[in-house]
Amino acid sequence: MKSFSTPIRFMLISSFFMSFGYFAVYAFLAIYLLTFLHFSAVQVGTVLTIMTITSRVIPLFSGLIADKIGYIIMMIAGLFLRGIGFIALGICSDFYTISISSALIGFGTAFYEPAARAIFGSQPAHLRKNLFTYLNLSFNCGAIIGPIAGGFLLLLDPLYAFSLTGSLMLLFAFIFYLLKNHFQVTTENTSITLGIQVILQNKSFLLFSFIMIFFYIMFTQLTVALPLHMKNISNSNQLATLVITINAITGVIFMVLFRKLFHKYNTLSIIKYGVLLMSISFLLIPLFQHPYWLFICVILFTIGETLVLPNADIAIANYSNESYTATFFGFYQLSLAFGFIIGNYTGTSFTSNLSGMYTPWLIFGGIGLIGFISLHILNIKKVASKEDIHLCNTSDL
Repeated sequence: MKSFSTPIRFMLISSFFMSFGYFAVYAFLAIYLLTFLHFSAVQVGTVLTIMTITSRVIPLFSGLIADKIGYIIMMIAGLFLRGIGFIALGICSDFYTISISSALIGFGTAFYEPAARAIFGSQPAHLRKNLFTYLNLSFNCGAIIGPIAGGFLLLLDPLYAFSLTGSLMLLFAFIFYLLKNHFQVTTENTSITLGIQVILQNKSFLLFSFIMIFFYIMFTQLTVALPLHMKNISNSNQLATLVITINAITGVIFMVLFRKLFHKYNTLSIIKYGVLLMSISFLLIPLFQHPYWLFICVILFTIGETLVLPNADIAIANYSNESYTATFFGFYQLSLAFGFIIGNYTGTSFTSNLSGMYTPWLIFGGIGLIGFISLHILNIKKVASKEDIHLCNTSDL
């Protein structure tokens, strides 16, 4: 932490509080829509998909804009929209206004995330691995406390959780506005069309982004199929929200344990083995229909997730090579969009219509295996490409 600048340290601290607020709501959002508002599985999937489309497709354009007008401006606008959206989500109760609220949250996320990650990705290469590790630590620490607070507030009144989250977003929008002159990350006066061309010419990045769709289909189940399955086998909302808490605690522990591992091994290799562990966790779920067994599978799932998430950010920053960084992070959000859309619908549908059956978990496990094999092939090609470049340089000498 000492090697980071003061603005970067503040962003890490703010990441904790924003994660705390986000998971205070999102940990039980699907359950809230199904149980409290009595939405159908299709309506729940639609609300989540609206949030996903706006938050994961719009970044393709918001990242380009952030590279041009400045990262901190986009972050402030994003936090403001998210704050309004979360508060409205708690106040509204019909399908259409809930959908509009989720769209506001999605647009806010689309403005904030590429810009924030671009600030991190624009830091010197030797700091990135530590920086993204600390970012995920902050995120997971917030995710530990968030569901606990959200579960408690859910028992009192769901509006409290939504109001808390929205207020935190608005508070940090105001704080970032006051501190905007302290952020010295500069953006170039770049061409938006040139940014798109740079992305489309980077075949390795495009292939990596496509493969990661398989990861995000699985990752989505952390807030969809896994909590819903826990509720189905335990009839307890508290145990359902505890899935996120177990995930976050495990994530923090293994993020600390894996810090040296991230520096020692190839980034793509770490990602592919993380995807493999997540795949195995899904394949193990149907062996026993018991909450404790599901928690064990969630822990294995989290170990895999912990290997993937920070290294995916590192990989994107490396692909961007400190040029059009927000554009690269914004384009990558398309992977999340497709993965989350497929994951939201399959997760809610499978747990509603195929409860107690092996099929959903075999499908999710199979998706993970496809992702693992694809990443393995991509890594082999990357290593071979580096060897070819080395041989060419040697022959020139």
